[in-house]
Amino acid sequence: MEFLQTLWEYLLHMDVHLEQIIDNIGIFAYLAMGFVVFAETAFVVTVFLPSDAVLFAACALASVNNSLNFPLLLVVFAVAAALGDSVNFCIGRKLRNAVNNNQKILFIKSSNLEKATLMLERTKGTAVVIGRFVPLLRSLAPFVTGTSDKSYEWFIKHNAIGVVIWSVLYCCIGYFFGNIPFVKDYFGTIVLGFSALTILTAIISALISKFVLKK
Repeated sequence: MEFLQTLWEYLLHMDVHLEQIIDNIGIFAYLAMGFVVFAETAFVVTVFLPSDAVLFAACALASVNNSLNFPLLLVVFAVAAALGDSVNFCIGRKLRNAVNNNQKILFIKSSNLEKATLMLERTKGTAVVIGRFVPLLRSLAPFVTGTSDKSYEWFIKHNAIGVVIWSVLYCCIGYFFGNIPFVKDYFGTIVLGFSALTILTAIISALISKFVLKK
């Protein structure tokens, strides 16, 4: 039980425990970080995982003490994100009939599903691209696209744009800030502060939904 509690703590706050994780499992830390990014969108209900903060913390750490390889991080995060979104899309495709028949999907609020569906219809591919930057939409956009009449090829084309922009942007921000002396001196505090900023994404999500749905 204690092991499971520790594992849960590391998954929820991997950005905070990143240095300790690297010390404990070495190169396998890449797999652990990749799993968090993958799982956040792959399983729809794991939106609480801190992928944004993991990207920032990992790349800042790569800049601070070279314990991680920056180009490899870019590849790992981009591939993990794309795979997670693809799995999510496939789950949506499997549940397509249930969703279209208005059946209740376990762990997914009908109101959120309806908003994401309407947003996808009104913004078309834009919702898939910008969904990468909004936690709730990030997990719902691939699923909703899977329940729609859009093909997997259509989804991959738009999703790839969002994945590339998201992974490059967050990784570069982390790496750039990691080179700042102040960040090097207060790395732990900065990471915690960045994690707190993820709350703003929820606000952005609400504003985007309100704006789109009013049209």
